[in-house]
Amino acid sequence: MLYGRGGYGHDPMGLEADVAALSARNLREAHAQLGGDRAVLALAGEWPETLEDSLARLFGGWSVGSPGAGPPRHRGSEVVDHGAAEAIAGTGPPLQTASLSYGQAATEQVVLMMGVVALPLGHPDMPALRLLQCHLGVGMSARLFTTLREARGLAYDVGVYFPSRLAGAPFSCHMSSGTERAGEAVSALWEEWQRLLDQPLTGKELGLAKAKLAGQEAMGQMTTAQVSDRIALLAGHGLSHRYPEQTLDTVERLTGEDCLAAARRHLSDPRLAAVGPGTAERSVRQHWNRDRSAMDTGVARPAATAPAQQGSAGGPGTTSLC
Repeated sequence: MLYGRGGYGHDPMGLEADVAALSARNLREAHAQLGGDRAVLALAGEWPETLEDSLARLFGGWSVGSPGAGPPRHRGSEVVDHGAAEAIAGTGPPLQTASLSYGQAATEQVVLMMGVVALPLGHPDMPALRLLQCHLGVGMSARLFTTLREARGLAYDVGVYFPSRLAGAPFSCHMSSGTERAGEAVSALWEEWQRLLDQPLTGKELGLAKAKLAGQEAMGQMTTAQVSDRIALLAGHGLSHRYPEQTLDTVERLTGEDCLAAARRHLSDPRLAAVGPGTAERSVRQHWNRDRSAMDTGVARPAATAPAQQGSAGGPGTTSLC
């Protein structure tokens, strides 16, 4: 819905028809392109003195790129190297121009995903959106968990999906709810999204989000495997290995107004994908269309009541700087 038919528009494993059409020649051509400037070998921990000589013998024929080189670089809200990133993501026209897509399935729940194409890793506004992700979806004190699940009883599972990507990554709030209250769940999720665009985080909310992000970052570098994985990811994105440290410094200087401004720049036009039984589709569409119309006309919509809790929720979400 967001990415069209490019690489981000389907499962990373590929499409069945494309995989079936692969030939031995295709594989040999792909193998010949491995190595060189875009290859990364990341090491973390202690190793014997002879290791570097062994690596030189094994990979001595590969060309060596400069540290931090590679796609893409960012300036303001633009990806400077458009070709490499967009070719991977497929950020052309979306498959559907409508703001809502509903897929019918024989389930007892309705799964909602509301989101936008946001930012690539390394973008100057990434730290602000990471804080918003922490505020909304990390831990049992997160805004979506406490309001949609605990207070209003609308969600079995709720969270935020914001991965690290070479091109614009999806920033999506996801939620599963009972079919009988699916429309109410749509409106409640819409309210929380609009809250990001209407008001800055309070001092308490901002401080909690910063603490969560710092904690998650520390937990993501507890083993040598995690550290080497992080080094490889950053190098592949053309970023310095000090990027997380530098970003944490930036995070400490961000204000609630900074986060509000970033949300308005990048999160202003969300789309909704929903999957559930056909009996819930009408309610989902009615609530979505009403909420979108209210936004377009500036008409305030009455807030929903807070009924008893529903079911049990999944575990709290996690995130990191990359």
